[in-house]
Amino acid sequence: MSRSSVRGGNRLRRTLRRVDSSLMPELKTAMEEGAQAIMQDQIAGAPSDEGDMVREIDYKMGRDGLTSVIGPGARHVNITRNPFDTSRRMSAPGKHALFQFFKAYWYEFGTKGNPERNIPPQPARPFLLPAYDINREWILSRTRRGVRLALERAAREGTGRE
Repeated sequence: MSRSSVRGGNRLRRTLRRVDSSLMPELKTAMEEGAQAIMQDQIAGAPSDEGDMVREIDYKMGRDGLTSVIGPGARHVNITRNPFDTSRRMSAPGKHALFQFFKAYWYEFGTKGNPERNIPPQPARPFLLPAYDINREWILSRTRRGVRLALERAAREGTGRE
């Protein structure tokens, strides 16, 4: 749906990728638990009459454990460092999953309708971004703690990479 990020997130991610992944288990746990919490709140906040869309809400963690995609169709996304990398494409989600992604987008932002076809506009009924907003501070505090512990451990033990 909409992309949410924290200021300085990309720079921090680049720094943390240089740290041996075994030195940051708390950070990876915090990131995954944050993704799960957002996903659960998206499911709870979704329109109750849209069970097929709710079944498509999922999350997927990047290989580095520092990136996640959350929402309808997330399980079909390939997470890469370079979003413009054309050698990796989104796996084919099928028409049903793709429609559920767009349906969630229409609920989140509303539609303008089509007067020629007598289709009225639909107001926005957001449930994706509010799920992020509800969990943002909790995730940030857990992530800050995980980053601090990972960097302290890396400084104490070295990065583990030569």
